[in-house]
Amino acid sequence: MKLIIDSQSNPMFLEDPSEQAYDQRAGLCNAGEGDLVVTTNPFDPEYLAYWEGLGFTLPHLINAGPYEPGKCLSDLIAAKQSVQSAIAELIKDPSQVSLEVFTVFPPEKQLVDILGVSPYFNAEFGEIYGHKLNFKKLCKKIGIPGLPFVELTSDTTWGDLEAALGGLSHIPTLPGFLAKGVYGTGGIAHGAMKRLHAPQDLDSLPDGEFYVEPLIEIDQEVSTHWEITDSGLVVPIGFFNQIAENTSYKGVSYPYVPLNGSEKSLETNTNILTSELAALGGLGQMCCDVIESPDGQLFWSDLNVRKGAVYYIWSAVSKLPFLSGAPFAFMHKHMNGTKLGMSFSEVQKTLGSLLEPSSSGFVLITNPGIIQWGGIDLTAVVPNGDVAHANNIFAQACKKLNLKV
Repeated sequence: MKLIIDSQSNPMFLEDPSEQAYDQRAGLCNAGEGDLVVTTNPFDPEYLAYWEGLGFTLPHLINAGPYEPGKCLSDLIAAKQSVQSAIAELIKDPSQVSLEVFTVFPPEKQLVDILGVSPYFNAEFGEIYGHKLNFKKLCKKIGIPGLPFVELTSDTTWGDLEAALGGLSHIPTLPGFLAKGVYGTGGIAHGAMKRLHAPQDLDSLPDGEFYVEPLIEIDQEVSTHWEITDSGLVVPIGFFNQIAENTSYKGVSYPYVPLNGSEKSLETNTNILTSELAALGGLGQMCCDVIESPDGQLFWSDLNVRKGAVYYIWSAVSKLPFLSGAPFAFMHKHMNGTKLGMSFSEVQKTLGSLLEPSSSGFVLITNPGIIQWGGIDLTAVVPNGDVAHANNIFAQACKKLNLKV
């Protein structure tokens, strides 16, 4: 039995109710009949009817809200005996339950003890390899390609960066450097990264640990996903073309379209990396960002010791009863700009027949909690099709919703 508590527990998001609404993202995509999903707010009944209409089964659903500023879903559960009792009543045998979360922060560690269930994550492993410098050092140790870097200290000068990272003839670089926070989260938009073009840029970095890499030309970004089971088995999920804006995740397309003949290197190095992570005690779903330069070089960038956003989409699309195991292509993006307060029924009316599964392509809506906040997760699915066709369906949906693609 899966117990899914997809808390948005990163401290930078605790005061934002729209971010906390993301706790509805995993529940229905990753679970089904016999599983248990806890969210802050209840799912929209119209959405549940839509989901069942696609042929999916529903898990047991519990809500722990309402939202309280400064608290994530895990905090709400820890504070409410009534919610804990409702969970315990449905669990029956804790030894048969696997707790899946999004990110692992103190509130999630606390839940393991409060609920008496087994975590589908290794918190200690996550603390070590969720630190991006530790991951980069691991890659260097086992021969996984990565960009050169400088650990930033109070004594680091612009000259130090130029000496270590400037004039790299074997890498297609751009002027300047990229400073990255060791725990990431949100790219440039959230202050976790900053482009450096002059010495004074070093002084404007926010507090925290940073390292610096060269800025390079990027041909495409690839997201590689896998799962490590309780027995240490690595289960590949797949490769996806990643769409990013300002170094922040925006969406993905599938199937992965390799460039420059780099797919063999991608597969080989992913196998080496995942085997090493399994041997080190990794557990649960993980993903890694890989950047490809125009000359075909691959550089392993960030390890996410958690589910990646595309895992939710892949999980839902690959299980769609309509597809019956047929190959498919999809284009997925998180979009902003829909009407605030919009209901799912309004989305249904607006998209109309595009939401009806069809051999010519259709649109899947996931993550319903964010719709009222002006966001929507759209996925255009094409059975036996290609990404170009999926992109066309996606554009049609955006036009109907008055969204800029």
